[in-house]
Amino acid sequence: MDWTVTSKIILSALLVVAAVVDLKTRRVPHLITWPLLLVAVAVKTWEGFWILPLFLSGLILTGVLPPVWRSSAVVLLVGGVQWWSQVWNDSAAIPFIALWWGVVYVLWLLHVLGGGDVRIFMALVAFFPRPTMLAALWGGFLLVGAVWLLALHRRNALVPLLRAGQGISSGHYPSQEDLEEQGRPMTLGLVLGALAHLWLISLVR
Repeated sequence: MDWTVTSKIILSALLVVAAVVDLKTRRVPHLITWPLLLVAVAVKTWEGFWILPLFLSGLILTGVLPPVWRSSAVVLLVGGVQWWSQVWNDSAAIPFIALWWGVVYVLWLLHVLGGGDVRIFMALVAFFPRPTMLAALWGGFLLVGAVWLLALHRRNALVPLLRAGQGISSGHYPSQEDLEEQGRPMTLGLVLGALAHLWLISLVR
């Protein structure tokens, strides 16, 4: 997909609105995230990557499985797409998209990331299946996360981070209630990363 200035402005405006709503309500609007993701899938399907809507459908259907099997099912789906790409498709975009969709989807299943953030991440990686966009998204996410830690805990900012790391390493992941009660609006981080890629990184490539 060729990104014109107009299309970049429209995408940027939608992302900024999503970030502002998230900061005010701690909810990322479905009316932005789902259409954004579906448009990204439609664009890739139009470009010939018909496996992507099937992969997305498979990810969604993992929700009907018992919780203990869901992450394993996502791993199998990602592996299937990787195999299909090696056999039938020589593009590096689909394996890249499938891998990182699988990663963030598992993080959502484990209640580490919110659903709205995951859909925005998936849409942006589909639109821009490049390491530069990936680095920008994670960089923005980590930046905003660090700001939240410093703002809330000041000198003790590392304490909750270490506790969370110890809990995850021992297999104790946050619950949905933990995410809703203790999670902080993080869409801004994804948006900052996306804007940096759209208007700065992509111009010097």
